[in-house]
Amino acid sequence: MKAFQFYSQAAQFGHVGASYELGTMFDRGVTGAVEENPVKAALYYDAAVDGGMAAAMFNLGFMYEQGRGVTRNLDRALSLWEDASALGHSKARLPANDLS
Repeated sequence: MKAFQFYSQAAQFGHVGASYELGTMFDRGVTGAVEENPVKAALYYDAAVDGGMAAAMFNLGFMYEQGRGVTRNLDRALSLWEDASALGHSKARLPANDLS
């Protein structure tokens, strides 16, 4: 799949959006391109989090809440959702309110 190749190359050069897209692909799996792989998804989301992407913080928060691809850590999940909310991600407030 061309999108996967494009995002892979861009992520190697530190493109935050590409890292997020790869995280999403590995989080859900894409028929004909990549199999679901929560560990890789978390790694790519983490790279996007480092770049300040609120959507990646939101998704990675759920991975920490559920222990998917990472060790379950509710404090880390809450921190990610609070950071995403501070950056304007409106949906991040809902799960953060449930944990706090």
